Amino acid sequence: MSILVALMIIATLMMLATISLKTASDEIDIISHDISSLQAFYSAQTGLTKAIAILNNDRLYVGSFSGTIEVTLDNDTELDERYSNYNVTVDDADHNGFADSITAVGAYKEKKRKIFVRVISVNPLSLGKPRELKNY
Repeated sequence: MSILVALMIIATLMMLATISLKTASDEIDIISHDISSLQAFYSAQTGLTKAIAILNNDRLYVGSFSGTIEVTLDNDTELDERYSNYNVTVDDADHNGFADSITAVGAYKEKKRKIFVRVISVNPLSLGKPRELKNY
């Protein structure tokens, strides 16, 4: 009888250990997803910052540019994990010769994040509040 009780206790402990390992594995997957998404957001912010610097130097700038950021210095990391990218568009939708919006898209691994900001004026440079565009 005591052997049966001991086996039941061991089986229960093994079940709890298995459930704990599965939960930990799921948490690691969630954190990895969040980190990739956050890195894509930071890449978009970098592109937005560069666009602001360009507009500070050239008030008439309208166009697109892109860039790459090295996000890790570890040479053993795979290439698609070492770099993130951004694409930025400074748009003149009013066709008045001045920028009226900036859209920056950051990408890292399979994640993409998009930030939009309205240009209120270019002289002096004044921007609206940046906002992230969802469902991108």
